[in-house]
Amino acid sequence: MSDPFTLCGFVPSGDPEGSRIVEKMGWTGRGYHVPRDDWPNIRDRPEVHGAIKAVDAMLFSLKVLSTSEMKKRKAATA
Repeated sequence: MSDPFTLCGFVPSGDPEGSRIVEKMGWTGRGYHVPRDDWPNIRDRPEVHGAIKAVDAMLFSLKVLSTSEMKKRKAATA
């Protein structure tokens, strides 16, 4: 069985179905749940700027990976 832990949640809009920022006590990271409809409202908040950079870097990595994979597949079928 896993050890118990405490989560601290922040709901910026006040709507529990909207965006949520979650921190695990004793952990340095944060978790973000942002519905697509709420993205324009949350993207400019100062606490999510670091997360946006991380997501941009991850999406760039995925794009590069998928582009190189497509080139490999195209070369293999040619």
